[in-house]
Amino acid sequence: MTFFDEVKHIWSTRWSFAKALYFVGRYYGLIYLIVKLTIESTPGHSIHFCKVYWWYSILGGGIPFTIIVNMIFILRIYALYNRNRKVLLLFATLCLGESVCEIYACFGMATLTARAVIPSPPGVAWPGCLTIPPPEGSTLIAWIPAILVAWAFFLASLLRLRRSWRDAIALQAVRAENSRSPLVVVMIRDGTIYFSLILAILVICTTTTLVGNGSLYSTTAPWLIVVYSFSATQLILNLRRAAAREEAETFATTKTSRFRPKLSDRPKFAEPSSSYTLQGSTVFDRVA
Repeated sequence: MTFFDEVKHIWSTRWSFAKALYFVGRYYGLIYLIVKLTIESTPGHSIHFCKVYWWYSILGGGIPFTIIVNMIFILRIYALYNRNRKVLLLFATLCLGESVCEIYACFGMATLTARAVIPSPPGVAWPGCLTIPPPEGSTLIAWIPAILVAWAFFLASLLRLRRSWRDAIALQAVRAENSRSPLVVVMIRDGTIYFSLILAILVICTTTTLVGNGSLYSTTAPWLIVVYSFSATQLILNLRRAAAREEAETFATTKTSRFRPKLSDRPKFAEPSSSYTLQGSTVFDRVA
């Protein structure tokens, strides 16, 4: 549904840090899930291969993906609060603490899981890699900071929404005067929606980790990757889409306003300024 918008507003723009984060957040999760599905649905894996696989499955999935997604969220909050360095430092510190806790918990989980790998039953083409997983409750040290950080992002967006509520109500008048960008409203709206979505999936995953010794977690883990990927990339894509639309409107308005009739000559239109861009990437890179 958003592929053509992605080609227009992401692929066709110049390379930047935000664009690189978009591609990693968009496609790394898909590649990771495809690799897991392929390995877990095919039989005949060796003990050594399964040990390597469990290390990658536990450390190579959630940790790098969470780091990349948090970077996108930090950029959004940083832009939302007008490049406030205190806000940047606060959320960078929170995300760093979350990453440290997650690496610690996942490293211990990966060590125990890889050690407990067992061979497939003789004569049975058992798919995937068999192991005796450790108790999932030990990963609470990672889930609790993740939920707290998600709450922080969500509350920061709500706070900004509350402060800008009157601006949102008066949006039509504001746009008519061309005195304020509607991008602020897009940033606040998307931030509140997607941060709440991530908070919800984190609570669900934490609950499935605690219930039944984590036996239900495997059913919700893929959705964590999906929600993170969708939310983080939509934050960037929606902003660039709105930026492109606004710059197109600004371009048309400016071109019309440059009509200057002269008494001694016939009316003519001035050439449009080359400083305008219809791609939207400049706006996002400047804001975030």
